Amino acid sequence: MEYNLYPKDILETEFRPGRRLAHFLILLRNMPGSLENAAANARENQVKVLNGLYHAPSASTDGLWSFFADFTETTTTPADFAAKLKALPSVGRVEFHEGNNGFLIDSFHFPPTVGGSPSVIIRRETFCRLLDRVREILGPGPVAKVLLAEMGMSAGKFAYQCLKATLGEAIVKEQFEQLTNLYTAAGWGVAKILEINYESKHAVIRLGQNFECQPHKGHGNEAYSHFVRGDLAGWFGEVFQTRIQCTERRCVAKGDEFCEFSIEALK
Repeated sequence: MEYNLYPKDILETEFRPGRRLAHFLILLRNMPGSLENAAANARENQVKVLNGLYHAPSASTDGLWSFFADFTETTTTPADFAAKLKALPSVGRVEFHEGNNGFLIDSFHFPPTVGGSPSVIIRRETFCRLLDRVREILGPGPVAKVLLAEMGMSAGKFAYQCLKATLGEAIVKEQFEQLTNLYTAAGWGVAKILEINYESKHAVIRLGQNFECQPHKGHGNEAYSHFVRGDLAGWFGEVFQTRIQCTERRCVAKGDEFCEFSIEALK
């Protein structure tokens, strides 16, 4: 089934010069209606919620709503709003800080997590610059390609092992084709399995908007995605329990519409 895809902004910064902005952190009791009651309070006080996150694990008795808000067009102050929120039976604690001249940076959350694991947020362009710098230092020969592929292979193998440890091997095998969407969720590209055969240990993966190749779209005459190629080899090496050869047979850096990878057992 195909889905529409929308950007996912991480709660980190907000810049609206001349606006009165504040960052709110509300600890809520994990019960039906707690988030709705807090949101209704924002609506009643004409507080404009800009961006945020809501986290309430099913096993927890508490939830957390963290958001940036605009108070420019309301007579309610952030302190007044905090007091009204604290009066709600479903609210445990409220914290907030105001921005300076329309500029906010999240100072409530650390570390960022993905699937519960501590993570580091890095811009796609920054990561690409790191990979490109490896190419610049080692030159156009095979050394840089091998190093980047080995880096990717280590990353892919580790990612699969972490999933297996978290979900259990039976769930990982059952949901494997769905788990490929982690590439999309993490911003690496829009992933799709075109073919997979567990007996012959063969797969074909299409990756649209591949982060490693997209900045170099149409600029070269050879496949460019060695880190992602290695990552797929590490990932599918764990799936097929054998060493894998991954070949990028289509690449946006060469002018193709998307990147496409062929995965085979290494003979």
